[in-house]
Amino acid sequence: QVSATLMLSRNSTLEFARLLRARLSPAGAIALRFSSGPNVQVGPRAQLGASLYATLGHAFPFVRPLPDPLNILIAGTTPDAVAVDHATIVERWRERSINSEGVTPETLIDQFSPERIATLQREFDHTARASAISTDARPVAFVHAFALRERLAMGGRALALPALLERPSIIWLLVLFPSLLVLV
Repeated sequence: QVSATLMLSRNSTLEFARLLRARLSPAGAIALRFSSGPNVQVGPRAQLGASLYATLGHAFPFVRPLPDPLNILIAGTTPDAVAVDHATIVERWRERSINSEGVTPETLIDQFSPERIATLQREFDHTARASAISTDARPVAFVHAFALRERLAMGGRALALPALLERPSIIWLLVLFPSLLVLV
């Protein structure tokens, strides 16, 4: 499964984000959901979120985090593309003629209060400064996601995973020869 997960991690690299940006309309945005919990910027979750945020920040001039339960990073080329304020949400809802019994603009607005988003934005801005960017050659986000999964499952291999960030060529060996994982 490591190779399948690593193959999927290419969707969280700088190269992939640049491809998306090149294909977006000027007012377009992308949304990247990542697995986390209510305290996004704590421990291994902070490393994963910061890596994804830093990576998107190198491809897009505007990145906005949305808090739990969605844990989404929205990236775009204009501030309006990533806006999630009350007026913008209501306007987009009307423009798109969204008809939903379970979700309304008000439920989204309640979930994403401006204060909560601003706090999360400051935390991401701070932690992303020290985070490595995830690239095809050095998929940092993959290593953080894998380490987090292993820690949650209480796997012993998680302790050795930070060393992979120092020697990314080992990652490719693990892709080619997954049985080597027992040695890591």
